[in-house]
Amino acid sequence: MSVKIVKRGFDPNDHKWFSEQSLIKLSIAQEEIEWLLDRNYKLSSILEFVGGHYQLSARQRIALKRATSTE
Repeated sequence: MSVKIVKRGFDPNDHKWFSEQSLIKLSIAQEEIEWLLDRNYKLSSILEFVGGHYQLSARQRIALKRATSTE
């Protein structure tokens, strides 16, 4: 019987999506999301707009959604 090791929440592309270079881009995107949130835009619209501008993956958008709040 073989045992399969499962890394919960792990995605094989995480090393690419959350690399040092990607984190810089995510940080800039997060600042823009905060700015728009402070001006009462809806989070779903913001994520679509900013995520499209920076060509973020769905996983990166989820991470920003969970990590960003208003000032």
